Amino acid sequence: MEAGPEEVALLWLGVRAASRAVVEIASGLPADPDELGRALRELPWEEWLPEGVPWAVRARGRAPRFRHTRFAERWLKDAIRQAFAARGRVAPPVDPACPGLLVDFRLSARGAAVGIDPAAGSLHRRAGARAAPAPLREDLAAGLAWLARADRPVRLVDPFCGSGTLIAEAVAVARRRARTRSLPPALLRLPAFSAVDLDRVRRGLDARERPLPAPAIAADRDPGALRAAVELLRRAGLEEEVRVVPSPVRELRLPPEPLPTLALTNPPWGRRLAAGVEEAWRDLGRWVRRELAGGELAVLCGNARLTRYLGLRSRRRYPVVAGGITARLCVYPIGPERPRMQPGRPRAGSGAGPAVEPGSHE
Repeated sequence: MEAGPEEVALLWLGVRAASRAVVEIASGLPADPDELGRALRELPWEEWLPEGVPWAVRARGRAPRFRHTRFAERWLKDAIRQAFAARGRVAPPVDPACPGLLVDFRLSARGAAVGIDPAAGSLHRRAGARAAPAPLREDLAAGLAWLARADRPVRLVDPFCGSGTLIAEAVAVARRRARTRSLPPALLRLPAFSAVDLDRVRRGLDARERPLPAPAIAADRDPGALRAAVELLRRAGLEEEVRVVPSPVRELRLPPEPLPTLALTNPPWGRRLAAGVEEAWRDLGRWVRRELAGGELAVLCGNARLTRYLGLRSRRRYPVVAGGITARLCVYPIGPERPRMQPGRPRAGSGAGPAVEPGSHE
C-alpha cells in the first residue's frame, strides 16, 4: 500500500494481526544480478541505513540467478556496501546476530524488491509471557479474532483460554486497541520519519478505542494456565475487561447477557495434549448448545476429525497455519435452544439415524 510517514507510523502502532511491516524502498527491479546491481547503486541508501545503526539482510523467494537465500543475502550486503563506497561513504556496520533493522530482499522470476524492516523481526510479541502449553502467537490470535468478527457487539468467551493469548487479542480487537505505543528506534532515525508527530498519531489511535460491549469471560480447568492468563491480562491492561473462571467447559455457566455470545476458542487438538481430547470436544459441543443459543462458536482446529464430536455444521471455514500446522478456523452458528432428546430415543418420524447427517461434520 502507498503511505506517507505518518500513515506508516499509524499502521505500525495500530496493526495487531501482522507479523512484519516493511517500508518498501523500490519494487519492480530486474532480477538479473548485473542490472539489479546498477539499480541498487542508484538508491539513496544513506537515507535508509542511518549511521551507527547495525543492519542485516533478510532474503525471501528465488530467482534464476538467486537460488539460495544465503547467497542472495551476501550478494545484497556487498551491493549495498559498494553503493556507499561509490559515494565516498562507509556503510554502517553489519550485525546479523543483533541488527537494529533489516533490509528486506524479495525475489521472484519477475523481478526483485527491497525494503526496510525497522523492527528487525516479528511483530507478534506483546506485553506478557506465554507460559501455558501449546500457546498461540499473538498475531495469529488477533487474526483469528478478526476472522471471527470479534469487533461486533457480542460477549466474548473462551472456554479453553489456556494462557489467555486468544481472549486478550479478541478483547483488544473488539476495543480497537493499538498493538503498541512505541515506534522502533531505527524507524525514528530515518530522515523520512524525523518530522512525524508521534503524539498526534497516538491521540488518533486513542480516539478510535471504544469500551467493550460486555465483560468477556475466560475459563480453563488448568490452574497454572489460569495464573498465566491473569498475569498476561494484567500486563496488557485488560484485567478489568475479562472475568477469569476456573472451570472445565462442561461445568461452565454463563451469566445472562442481552447481547449474543461469541465463543472464540482453541481446544486441544491431540497433537501435544492427548489425554481426553475427544471428550473435551464432546463437552464443547454440549456446552455451546446449552449456553450459546443464538450465538456463535469459532473454533481453531488442526485435527479435522475432532470437529465431528461437536455435532454441528459450520457456516464458515478459514484455512490458517498455526505453529507450522495447517489448521482451520471453523465458525458455527448456534440455533435457539431446543428440548434435548433422551439418549436412545430417536425423534418421532426421524428414524434412528444420527443427530448429525453423515458428512455434515468437518
